[in-house]
Amino acid sequence: MQGTARSDDFQLGGRADLARGLAGDDWIHGRGGNDTLDGGQGDDRLIGGYGFDVLLGGLGNDVLDGNQGNDRLEGHGGNDLLWGRDGDDTLNGGFGFDTLIGGNGNDVLWGGGGNDKLVGGIGSDTIQGGAGNDTLIGSQGNDVLTGGAGADTFVFDTGGGSDNITDYQVGIDRLMIDDAILRQSVPRFYDIITETPTKAVLDFGNGNVITLIGKGITAEAIAEDILLF
Repeated sequence: MQGTARSDDFQLGGRADLARGLAGDDWIHGRGGNDTLDGGQGDDRLIGGYGFDVLLGGLGNDVLDGNQGNDRLEGHGGNDLLWGRDGDDTLNGGFGFDTLIGGNGNDVLWGGGGNDKLVGGIGSDTIQGGAGNDTLIGSQGNDVLTGGAGADTFVFDTGGGSDNITDYQVGIDRLMIDDAILRQSVPRFYDIITETPTKAVLDFGNGNVITLIGKGITAEAIAEDILLF
C-alpha cells in the first residue's frame, strides 16, 4: 500500500503488509501480521500492532509505537519518539534529539546522533547513547549502558537492578541517583564503593548495584559526579 503527498490514514489487515506513507503527516496502523511501515517525509505516527514489525520514520518528527511483538523501530531524521512496548525490541533513533523507550522485554536501544533520552523499561536492556550528550535510564532489570561520545547522564532509581556502565568518564559523565537509594544503604557513602584499577562497584543493597567501568574511577571522583533527585 502506498500513500500520497498528502496526509494519509492507513489501517492494514492481518497479513504481512508493506505500507509507504510518502510525503505528508501520515497515520499508519499495522494491526495483525509482520508488517513494514515506512512513514517517509512528514511528521508520521506508525503503530505496529500484533506481529514482528519494522517501523521506519523517515524525515520529520515521528512517533513510532511497536506495540506487541519483537519489533524494529528506526527514527532516521528528526526529533522522534520511539516506544517498543511489549516484546524484545530494537530501537534506533538516528539523527536528531530523540526519546527511546524500550517498554517490556529485553530491548536494544541506540540513540545515534543528537542529545537523546533512552529509557530501558522492564527487562534486561542494552542501551547505547551514541554521539551527543545523552540521558540513559536503565529502569528495572540488569542493564548494560554505554554513553558513547559526549557528556552523558546515567539515571538510577530504586528497583533498578544491577546495571553496568561500560565507558564511564570521570569528570565528564554524571550519575543521577534517587535519594531513596542512599537512604536505604549504609550511612557512609564511601562504605558502599569497591574500587579496582579498571572499575568501581556501588552496592546500595536490596539488589541495587551500579558497576562503573573505566579509568581513574575512585570514590572521591564518583562523589563529585553524583547528583541526587
